[in-house]
Amino acid sequence: HGPQAEYIRYGMNYNRFMENVNKVLTLTDIRVNFMVTFNALSVTSFTKFLNDIYNLRVKYNEDDSMNRIPFMISYLRWPQFQDVRVLPTYIKQFYINNIIDFMKQRDRNNSSNRAGRFYLEEIDQAERLKNFIEIEPDNIDILRNQFKSFYNEYDIRRDTNFTRTFPELEEFFQR
Repeated sequence: HGPQAEYIRYGMNYNRFMENVNKVLTLTDIRVNFMVTFNALSVTSFTKFLNDIYNLRVKYNEDDSMNRIPFMISYLRWPQFQDVRVLPTYIKQFYINNIIDFMKQRDRNNSSNRAGRFYLEEIDQAERLKNFIEIEPDNIDILRNQFKSFYNEYDIRRDTNFTRTFPELEEFFQR
């Protein structure tokens, strides 16, 4: 979402991307399917992205019989140092719990707008992600060093700033 998505996908303009999604949904009746690759850098802004999905659904789903804005969560496994499991447990648990809570508050039982709701299979994907992130890789120290080395070099080469873009990860990144 926002500047964090732009950092991850260098050259992306998130606002333009969302404007284009809105344009397609306004001018056509096609579905726009989001295939999300969850990784160490997407964790902190994922709930904001889910809010964008929810708002698109509220606006463009006429009812809950057809979801024009489906999404699927997969988790990045390679390169391993970008895997969400490289992050400290307290960070992972905080954000994944917020993600699941956000989705459950907007499921078929709790959403005031059924057309915008999150589906059980989507919540199940987030629950499976939670199970996945609890498994810490054996080589975690090596992966964390690679993570920091990579993004230090990324910042130099792209004239970006990791800690300004991901202030929630600054303490982890500076260790």
